Amino acid sequence: MDESAFDSLTGLGTLSINFSPGTAGDYFIGGFFDHEITEEENYNVSDETGEAIGTPVAGQSWEIDEPGYSFGNIYYNLLDGTLDNKIFNDKTTAGGETIENDVSMAMGWNFTLGNERDIATVDFILSDTAPTSGFYLVHTDPDSEYSIYLSSELTIVPEPGTLLLMGCGLAGLALFGRRQNWTDKKNS
Repeated sequence: MDESAFDSLTGLGTLSINFSPGTAGDYFIGGFFDHEITEEENYNVSDETGEAIGTPVAGQSWEIDEPGYSFGNIYYNLLDGTLDNKIFNDKTTAGGETIENDVSMAMGWNFTLGNERDIATVDFILSDTAPTSGFYLVHTDPDSEYSIYLSSELTIVPEPGTLLLMGCGLAGLALFGRRQNWTDKKNS
């Protein structure tokens, strides 16, 4: 995991995972984040809220839930690769209580690597500024009116051999076109 663009003191920045298992197949990569927004000023974490903005893309899953100290199952769902795309699912279905509590967020990706040399890169981006587009989660503390935004991106890079073959093909086409141009000038 590349943490070079992540500040562990603030919990903000980008965590980047490069995944190359050496085997083609179906995979899940997820991230779990449990920020305590105003811990120093106001240790009332039980009034935090969460929100999902936009529409997740194919293969993307998410969950906002209590981190598991009492009723939440987000951490177990993350480990199982079964994030439920819901906010406080257990609490709201268990008794209709308000959906304010200690908030944690998780986001994950289900994807397929078609070749043993394919590489998947997953970026988890945590910021105090809302993304301008795409799907993201929001963790808000109403006492401080401070929010943390979580978004994520998945990039799958085909095996280097495929890229090399494509590059050679393009170079061949360029040389062929150049030779054709030289032959046309010579014959005129």
